[in-house]
Amino acid sequence: VGAVEIILNVIPQSLSVTDIQGRVVFNTESISSNTCIIPADALQPGLYFVQAIANGQKIESRLVISQ
Repeated sequence: VGAVEIILNVIPQSLSVTDIQGRVVFNTESISSNTCIIPADALQPGLYFVQAIANGQKIESRLVISQ
């Protein structure tokens, strides 16, 4: 896997990905579209939580990376 693409219905002001232990493994506030590309080397196989802030609201989702 070269990268993980996250597509939202809105353009978020920020997006972060945390692992199951609560460590932030990816964070960005430089988003200019509704698509965010996360380098594959930032994510090992496992469960992650994606949080985006858009229009003052928090959007949360789960992300599973498999081998």
